[in-house]
Amino acid sequence: MAEGVATTGEIWRVMDFEITEDKFVVVKEGERRRDYVMDEQGIIAMVRGRGLLVITGCGHPGVINTVRHAMRMTGVDEVYGVVGGLHLRKAREERIERTIRELRELDPSLIAPCHCTGIRAVSALYREFRDRMRTFHVGDRIRIG
Repeated sequence: MAEGVATTGEIWRVMDFEITEDKFVVVKEGERRRDYVMDEQGIIAMVRGRGLLVITGCGHPGVINTVRHAMRMTGVDEVYGVVGGLHLRKAREERIERTIRELRELDPSLIAPCHCTGIRAVSALYREFRDRMRTFHVGDRIRIG
């Protein structure tokens, strides 16, 4: 893509709490099958001196799976920010709480949930990360530096 920017490729699903109960379906060879959305990817940008900026799509693989996958791919342990859909709109409270605990450990400077994150999750994220949270909508820009 560009120097310091990459796509995740297929994101490994290793965090058991992020396995969704969504029932997406795809038709292959005339047969309906469950779609685990394995083709969803994220974007990773290296922010010099700050760490990774991870941009999710809808977040079907889970935000923690996506961020940890980006860390494995790049060998970078610092996470500057997470932007995108976190796919928590229909999530149970336990999953939202666990996501927040995991994000707390990753310690990003910027969290900008959008799309399918859901009001309950956005509210919980705001309570936890107040000064790091940003609203982010289509057409908005993030200036880093």
